[in-house]
Amino acid sequence: MISAEEEEAVFWVNDATHQILIRPHSWGCPEDRPSLRPRSGWSDPIGAAYAEWQGSSTKDRVNLMLETIIDLAMQGYPIRTSSRPSLR
Repeated sequence: MISAEEEEAVFWVNDATHQILIRPHSWGCPEDRPSLRPRSGWSDPIGAAYAEWQGSSTKDRVNLMLETIIDLAMQGYPIRTSSRPSLR
């Protein structure tokens, strides 16, 4: 069973460092987190901030996240890091 926190998971990527964060949508933007370095350069490749994503089914979200992981791996992001969710 998927928790409410997992249902609202969002990918954040940093193209310069190839860092990937997977957080709940309610966590906000990495650039708003003073403890996170670097604070700039983060993007949301899935577009989870948009209403369409928020209204999507869990199945549709999971499919899009899997497609995104594959795409990020093809761009040189380490898949080991990409597929290890951290929802804190």
